[in-house]
Amino acid sequence: MKTDENNQFIEIIIIDLVSLKSKTIPLKQELSYESIDLSINKSERYLILRVTILEKEYADIRTLCLRQSGAFLPQSHKHRFYAIDKLQATGELMPCNRVLTKIPHLGEVVCPYQGNVMMVTTGDKVMFWDISTGNCDQRVTKGENLGFIISNRPLEQVM
Repeated sequence: MKTDENNQFIEIIIIDLVSLKSKTIPLKQELSYESIDLSINKSERYLILRVTILEKEYADIRTLCLRQSGAFLPQSHKHRFYAIDKLQATGELMPCNRVLTKIPHLGEVVCPYQGNVMMVTTGDKVMFWDISTGNCDQRVTKGENLGFIISNRPLEQVM
């Protein structure tokens, strides 16, 4: 990953350690951040970015939430989530947004679930982000208080 002096992405370089070939993906959008963590989804098609946002962006998201829905719960974890399609390599950032609005989901952790679906923890909820469709939905609880699930089996087998 290369950045310029303003801490914004210019390009991401992916190196295949088996074939020793590299692929450069220039990003189309500017991205301001405090820090970035990278991971990959289960199908290995998408590169996932967990971006710690700046205080100004957090304040903008708070204002947008208050304008559109009239409510905003303070977030202790100020991360946005994006995906980049490694196969198409267009450099488009695909954000994890709320279903009915363009307001980004803020959360703590993102991890692979199944295929092109990622799990995102957002405070006391678990969101499922289907990267290929763009849907990010709270499927686990759907209005029910299910409490905690304790199991020594992988999450895929419990669900």
